[in-house]
Amino acid sequence: MRLHKVAAVFKVVMVVLVTSVVFLASAEFILRNFTSYGIEYFTSFTNNNRIIGGVIYDSYLAEIMGKFVQDCKSGKNKKPIGAYRVMVLGDSIVRGGELKKGESAFPELLKEMLQEKYAGTKFEFLVLAAGGWSTVEEVSEFARYAGCFLPDLVILAYCHNDAAESSQRIRKLHGRSILAYYKTDIVYVSQIPFNRYLTERFLIFRLINKSLVDFIEKHKLPLRAEYVFLARTRIHEQLRKLYVLTHEISSRVLVVIFPYLEEAPDRNRFLMTHLIKSWDEAFHFLTLDLSFEFNKYPYRQLQCTATDPVHPNALGHSIAAREIMSVLEQNYKNNISR
Repeated sequence: MRLHKVAAVFKVVMVVLVTSVVFLASAEFILRNFTSYGIEYFTSFTNNNRIIGGVIYDSYLAEIMGKFVQDCKSGKNKKPIGAYRVMVLGDSIVRGGELKKGESAFPELLKEMLQEKYAGTKFEFLVLAAGGWSTVEEVSEFARYAGCFLPDLVILAYCHNDAAESSQRIRKLHGRSILAYYKTDIVYVSQIPFNRYLTERFLIFRLINKSLVDFIEKHKLPLRAEYVFLARTRIHEQLRKLYVLTHEISSRVLVVIFPYLEEAPDRNRFLMTHLIKSWDEAFHFLTLDLSFEFNKYPYRQLQCTATDPVHPNALGHSIAAREIMSVLEQNYKNNISR
């Protein structure tokens, strides 16, 4: 009799399990193939930048990387006469995350614009970026190469998911990780086993987590609002470190703030933008807040995918390159034109 009950329970469990798997698989298939988000997301193309030693370079610097490092170690590294070096620090935005094949991220567009406008100057662009990096990784990587490449200009691309990444690390240190932030600021409940992996890989789990997070934020703690305050000290520390590094090698710094592509501006991101601007002013950095130009367009017109608020599309990158070019001409024209 007992074995019969166990078999019956096992049968029910298996039916529920199989039904759940079939349902989730069907939902995932529909999301991927019959919704605009799924079609856009899974047919997008991330630019295949060249990677050497874990660092991304454009085609020119990739070829001469070895010589630069060798000359640096031997003390022979000298900047060519008339050259202007730019080092771009960032995350997947700088790499052109979610851009389609044939589309260019703003560093490539900016280099083309500068080379065309100032034909007498040889521009060398070095891009240090990886998906999921925050200001911590970006500044740390810059510290490894700053004394070798001696850039004339450092462009730090900041997006507000940098704060989310820093918040996630801080929460783990303090044991308060109820919600966590995936590298593209997709929020998920960290206590559920394998939830980050599932949220990263499957659209259906993003929707499930969104419902869970909305419930937690509404009935429990306003954790989403908390991350800016947890992260701001760490980001300030990185900007201070960047100031020290660039001051030692006489490099100028431009911080470019990429806004979230969303309908309603977030108060905490507005606060973080204000803080970064005030810190930049104290460190004598230039700041370019792209929200002013991005807000001239419907936010969906600048998105790579319908539910991705982080990565701008080709239009967004062209706007960024144009605005950076304008700032450089207004402030550094005499240094660029050689």
